[in-house]
Amino acid sequence: MSNTAHSLEFQLALSCSALDKKWVFEVLRKAETTSDFRESYFLLLLKRHHLSELAYQTLYGNTFFSEKFHVQLKQQAELNQLKSIKGLAIQVKLQEYFNSNEIDSIFLKGILISHLYYGDIAKRNLVDIDVWVPEDQFDEVKLFLESLGYSSVISQYKWNQAQLRYLHNCNHDEIFIHQTDRAAPVLELHWKLRNALGNFMFDPVKDQHRLIQIDLGGVQFSVFNHIDQFIFLCVHGAEHGWFKIKWLIDLFHLVKTVDLDWTRIVTRAKELSSLIEVRLACKLLEEFYGLILSEEPLLNRLTLTDKLRMRYIRHLISYDGAFCDSQREKFLNVLYTLSLNRRFIIPKELLLKNLTNTTDWLTLPLPRNLFFLYFPLRPFLWLHRKIKSKLS
Repeated sequence: MSNTAHSLEFQLALSCSALDKKWVFEVLRKAETTSDFRESYFLLLLKRHHLSELAYQTLYGNTFFSEKFHVQLKQQAELNQLKSIKGLAIQVKLQEYFNSNEIDSIFLKGILISHLYYGDIAKRNLVDIDVWVPEDQFDEVKLFLESLGYSSVISQYKWNQAQLRYLHNCNHDEIFIHQTDRAAPVLELHWKLRNALGNFMFDPVKDQHRLIQIDLGGVQFSVFNHIDQFIFLCVHGAEHGWFKIKWLIDLFHLVKTVDLDWTRIVTRAKELSSLIEVRLACKLLEEFYGLILSEEPLLNRLTLTDKLRMRYIRHLISYDGAFCDSQREKFLNVLYTLSLNRRFIIPKELLLKNLTNTTDWLTLPLPRNLFFLYFPLRPFLWLHRKIKSKLS
């Protein structure tokens, strides 16, 4: 691990995320004997990894920190509590709509993860609500979201049909933001699960019988069973290079809450083409939290490619900048992403995302019948933006 991961600030962030007060005490005892601990940097780490709410739970009233620090944590925790309450109200309305219109759905991560594995809907940082619905009912649900005050990010621009079709082909969800209530969570409406790389081959239509029902607020919500949930979280985190500790700590609290059968995990991960991601997650939990989850050989033997993936993940977790904020970071991410690809060719979704994008369309608006020109023009549009940014 890098020096950042070994730092007292990073170790304290990990101990707070685990809600382990004994570990927190040990780190703070070391911090009291050194002048190296930086409160401001620790706060940045909490924000960067979305751990402020968990830190508030473990550090409340601790005299090691300044009053300003405690106020900032409290404000973030209260804001998250408000957002979680609003998020639950929206989810209830959505589920009631699904029930009355006989629409299948799967809620992904979010409030239900917090409820199941943290014991409180507001303990885990909430950014958005992710929900899958059948593709042929997507437009119907979209209209309902608009009736709740939500508007699609895509609709902020007047894209033509060729552009809208292109966006649909290279994405798996659409993002919605509430137009008047800024405290309301963002909503991501999925028409397919993450499978561009050929992993987590869960069929949301055929595998409905594998879902479990969770009661919250007097309403039943469909979510993955604990084994599929564990695997899905592994895949989601791996696809993002585990850039945020928030995603890894979900697995920590899941395994602390549920007694998983690791033989079944391996079998199911094979079925879903997700064994690599599960193996990486198990190794990360061992490295960062000291959890040795299983003696299953397939979860413990890292291949040479796995070791290279782990090296990149360690770099990304400890990286202080924004995700893919430089050409070097983008290049490393492409190599890492392609290493997870189960398909023998580059997935269509990944290819389309790099052939053109909305930035090109805004730089040079073209009519629908000339959409094909964006592909040969992309290098020139990219160069034009680079020159323009340097001159400004």
